Amino acid sequence: MKYYKLEIIENYLKQNHLSKTKFCNLCKISVKTLEKIYNDDCSIRLKTIRKITKFLGVQPWEIIT
Repeated sequence: MKYYKLEIIENYLKQNHLSKTKFCNLCKISVKTLEKIYNDDCSIRLKTIRKITKFLGVQPWEIIT
């Protein structure tokens, strides 16, 4: 089962020419946390999802499946 819509994050990275590391710094999350999302780990805190979605300008339900 897939928990996250990575397309939104990947499109943002591509459109803004950001590395995953730079993206994490801007969102104030760790690279390890982003890797958990990419590995579809469902143990990500809602607080982390909120940080990412606030930075991206989307709602949490838009990246959670």
